[in-house]
Amino acid sequence: MTPLDLKPELNLQSFEALINPLRRHEVSMVNFEAVHRRKDGSFYPVEVHLQLFDDEDERYFHSIIMNITERMAAEQQVKLAAEVFEYSIDGILITDADNRIISANQSYTVITGYTEAELKGKNPSIASSGLHEASFFKDIRQAINNTGAGKVSYGTVGRTVSFIPHGSILASSKTPRTRYATISVFCLILSSAKRQK
Repeated sequence: MTPLDLKPELNLQSFEALINPLRRHEVSMVNFEAVHRRKDGSFYPVEVHLQLFDDEDERYFHSIIMNITERMAAEQQVKLAAEVFEYSIDGILITDADNRIISANQSYTVITGYTEAELKGKNPSIASSGLHEASFFKDIRQAINNTGAGKVSYGTVGRTVSFIPHGSILASSKTPRTRYATISVFCLILSSAKRQK
């Protein structure tokens, strides 16, 4: 059995093109994605790391092949979530654990009149209506941090309009602490009060 028996989308010419840089010692490793065929004939995606070793009179390839089915499924979920975020008719604002805006979707920028560039790094209070005291938002944030989600109704202001009444769904997500940091995300979803009635 040869590698070509496992990789149905590769032929001898395309496989040679992949490994020739190794043979010419232009690179020390070749990495690529492919599809492998199982014994039962089904297929699955893989990531291949291939090296060529010279041992006296003998040359041999060493490969590490990883099944990337789960990674590809996760990447698809991330792409889907990104599309839902971007094309939602509700305005969505995401902040980090320090309450700095890290992202806003197009609907949020249309509703408020602020561009995403103007919002990034700012506190969400940039669009505050002034009708609520700081303690109102502090209490909301504390409740969301404790329970993970909540729903409130209040107003905000935009650049082009003076007051935007809306309902809001607020959610918090916290990843487990890694060796680098704990990542916390706080999400605000603006829904038109008219649409909710």
